[in-house]
Amino acid sequence: ISPLAVNGSVERLSLDSSVEAPDSLIEANGVAMKKQLLVLVTPVDGAQTIALDKGSIPRITKTTSVVAGGSVENWPFDRYSTGLLVVAYTVDADGTAEVQQTNVMWKGYLSGWNFAVASVLPPDPVMLELPDGTEVPAPLLTVEASRSGSTLAFGVLLLSVLVVMPVLV
Repeated sequence: ISPLAVNGSVERLSLDSSVEAPDSLIEANGVAMKKQLLVLVTPVDGAQTIALDKGSIPRITKTTSVVAGGSVENWPFDRYSTGLLVVAYTVDADGTAEVQQTNVMWKGYLSGWNFAVASVLPPDPVMLELPDGTEVPAPLLTVEASRSGSTLAFGVLLLSVLVVMPVLV
């Protein structure tokens, strides 16, 4: 997952979600999927399932908009935070779904913003059954966006000028 934008006025984070299928789901030729792989990213604006269909290329990138609580009124000290659940599963020809082991990585940066990302287990986790029959808790990826130091310095300088100008006039 890579950050694209932070929109404070509507409390949203725009993210690029890139999915790469594991070798076990790729045909011997290395360019086609053996079976359909679906990746669910939640909570996002609208239903967001990323699909790699059987026979398709085993890599895809989609842009998602994530609701992130925050307060633009606190500029330049505003912060936005959210939690993401990412679950991957395959679908056989008969419609049977199997949850797959999922590794979620955060990469990239966004100019003017710092991101604190952690994978945590919520107090009441969602339990997922893997193909081998074991149940594992679904990790929650917590994301917090805050202004970078240079942006904070610029904001404080700008606010100071707005106070000093009327006093000098």
